[in-house]
Amino acid sequence: ESHSVTHPCLDQCPAQVIEGEVFGSRHRLGEIVGRPVRALAYPNGSHDARVRAATDAAGYLVGFVFDHSLTRLAQPHYALSRLRISSSASTERLEAVLAGVHPAVHSLRRSHASHKRPDVI
Repeated sequence: ESHSVTHPCLDQCPAQVIEGEVFGSRHRLGEIVGRPVRALAYPNGSHDARVRAATDAAGYLVGFVFDHSLTRLAQPHYALSRLRISSSASTERLEAVLAGVHPAVHSLRRSHASHKRPDVI
C-alpha cells in the first residue's frame, strides 16, 4: 500500500504538497501493482485534518498513523493506529507489542538511557 511520494511530514506541508504526495503516490503505485491502492500509512504518522481530507479525496479507504497502539473499533478510518515490528524481532518483543506494553517499555528505555552515568575510571 502507499506511504507518499517523497516521505515528508505531511502535516507540515502546504495543501498543494499534501495533494501531490497523497494523490501522486496512489496513482504511481496503482500503476506499478496493477490494482487500486487502498491504504496510506502517513510518513512518521504525521497527519492533521487537511491530510485526512486529502486521503479521502484521493480515494483511499483507510489512513494509518504511527502511535504504537492497537486500533480500536471506534477509531476514524483515516486515523487508524498501527504498530511497527521488524521481521527480525524476537517472539518476546512481538508479544510485548501485541499486549500493548510497547509504548511503556519504549518510554522506560529512553528514560534509562538519558539517566545513564558515564563509567567512572
